[in-house]
Amino acid sequence: HAPHLLTLRALTREQELVGAWHASGVSLLFGVYGLVILIGTTLWAFVGSSWPRRPQMTVALSAMIAVVPVIGGMNHGAPLLPMTAILILLVVLESGFTPAALAHLADTTDELDADRNTALAAYSILLSAGQLLGIVLGGLFAAFWQLDGLLGATLLLAVVALAGTRTISPSPGNLDRARA
Repeated sequence: HAPHLLTLRALTREQELVGAWHASGVSLLFGVYGLVILIGTTLWAFVGSSWPRRPQMTVALSAMIAVVPVIGGMNHGAPLLPMTAILILLVVLESGFTPAALAHLADTTDELDADRNTALAAYSILLSAGQLLGIVLGGLFAAFWQLDGLLGATLLLAVVALAGTRTISPSPGNLDRARA
């Protein structure tokens, strides 16, 4: 929904990022975003390999939650250069969620030789359901509140995910047991 909102003819002047971009600028923006995610994921692959999974997911989701007021500030007139620097740091931090979640999944299914495919299939189904929920919820929020609504949906889902990390069991082959 973000590319649409960024190129939309602004329906409100209170949100400065809505309609402020051309399609080529949005393409460049998301290309840079993808590069920052790639750099962050690579860094987390080295740092996160010896770090407990649940705390790593907690840091990543906390960074995602912190991204919301940063982009919200940019959307309401905060200075772009310092906010962009903060945003890049937070995106690098939040990019640690996927490697930690996949490593946790690998750790927890390590001893399930016969059922590992079933566990991975269930993960894929839940991931798809989560993506669908995010798209629908994000679209509904964006329809009413534009970029602020999309940020609100992001915040809501990130808080739910953060709460969910407290319910998962520590990874068996990882330092989580000692620190859980």
